[in-house]
Amino acid sequence: MKVQKIIFILALLLVGCGSQGGVYEPAPKPPAKTPRRYKAPDFEVRDLEGKKVTLSMLKGKVVFLEFWATWCPPCILSAPKVEEMVQAYKGKKVEFLSLSVDTNETAVRRFVKRMELTSHVAMAADSYVQEKYGVQGIPAFFLIDKEGYIAGFWGGFHPSLPKVWRDELDRLLKK
Repeated sequence: MKVQKIIFILALLLVGCGSQGGVYEPAPKPPAKTPRRYKAPDFEVRDLEGKKVTLSMLKGKVVFLEFWATWCPPCILSAPKVEEMVQAYKGKKVEFLSLSVDTNETAVRRFVKRMELTSHVAMAADSYVQEKYGVQGIPAFFLIDKEGYIAGFWGGFHPSLPKVWRDELDRLLKK
């Protein structure tokens, strides 16, 4: 019985929640006649304090955009790793924006408190931001450069990803 639980948890960790599976998915390759860089779609969400947050408000900063939910096991595993990065990049031109796809704000608030998250948390509900970014499963992570272009995408979570994220953040901050 214990072995079955471990196998189940490992499967969830590697696949993620939702229909989008895989440990790492690079950004899709553009069609031949389009620019190599994709402009990140602007969006408007409300954070847990009720304040409006848009991507355009964050121009000039590198943005680490995370889609997650309180009920998603890989999201629960990734949360402390993202929080470590939030702490490591304090005072730098990086905005960590965590978009919960939950519909219950109370559950999100409890999760944020329990996990001691300090990233900027907002509710994605009714904003269509998931659709704009093509998110089909969670967790999903995007890096957006200072000019507002998508610089990286990862679907699902694996413990090796934080090092990849840090390398990419450092590269984008040097630009």
